[in-house]
Amino acid sequence: MLSRVIPNCSNLIAPLEEKISGMKSADKIIWSDMLREHFEFAQKSLSSRKAITLPKCSDQLWIVTDGSVTKRGIGATLYINRDGKVSLAGFFSAKLRKHQVLWLPCEIEALSIAASVKHFSPFIIQSKLQANVLTDSKPCVQGFEKLCRGEFSASPRVTSFLSVVSRYQVSVNHLSGRANIPSDFASRNAPVCTEPNCQVCCFISRTEDSVVRAVSIQDVLNDEFRLPFTTRSAWINIQSECPDLRRTHAHLKQGTRPSKKLTNIKDVKRYLNVASIAKDGLLVVRRCDPLAPPNELIIVPRSVRETVASYTSTCFIKDEKLGSL
Repeated sequence: MLSRVIPNCSNLIAPLEEKISGMKSADKIIWSDMLREHFEFAQKSLSSRKAITLPKCSDQLWIVTDGSVTKRGIGATLYINRDGKVSLAGFFSAKLRKHQVLWLPCEIEALSIAASVKHFSPFIIQSKLQANVLTDSKPCVQGFEKLCRGEFSASPRVTSFLSVVSRYQVSVNHLSGRANIPSDFASRNAPVCTEPNCQVCCFISRTEDSVVRAVSIQDVLNDEFRLPFTTRSAWINIQSECPDLRRTHAHLKQGTRPSKKLTNIKDVKRYLNVASIAKDGLLVVRRCDPLAPPNELIIVPRSVRETVASYTSTCFIKDEKLGSL
């Protein structure tokens, strides 16, 4: 709750959380001068709290975003417009990974837009008015306009991140960098997250791994582009990128089964009931039909099912056209 009303709250308490991580409730804390200084500074920061207003469904939402390459952070500030008065509604910030520093600034800005829209999505979904995103990145604004026209941006990452915005029917507009002080501060002072199951970090990781490529159906029909779904080695690489299939492969190889107490790995348990490892290491389901040789059906990860379905439909169209000729 404090992170919603105190700017940079996570960064303030990060040293304290790092000190008590892995400790039990009965363990005593050894206070050092540095730790005591962090504690007192966090106490004083309580006076810097900001009053926020919970959005109503009739309020106009404004999300001001910013991304910082040098400080490796993204941030956003949510404002509402109620009866002609602008009020503060919340803050958001997250730390980027080291390799993301090599990204283009527009890609960092696009990721900031996608992550902030996802973070404030409960308010966006309930609002009766279209939410507006303000960014100081003109390439992101132009990329969003291209996406609305059905065109692709030059950067696959920008197209992928901005496609998240289109799900929530949000508009993206330009804002001068000089007027973007709160979000600029949040992106330059984002906290370091050490929680492995953090939803924000998981969303950033998933969004980073899946990017949109500008490939048309006509390119596939004309054999100008070949999708990597025709070789078993490509499927091994695709399966290795899925955490559920990696865990399934490890259980089958070691001859073990997950604990019954784990309830968040339903896909892993379902795969273990039918899957087996082929000679080349591919996870398959063996099927034996009467009067037919045995077949090995490749297990398709959830993340690429829609792409595979689209590719299969395209192949059917191609076969029908060749048959008509």
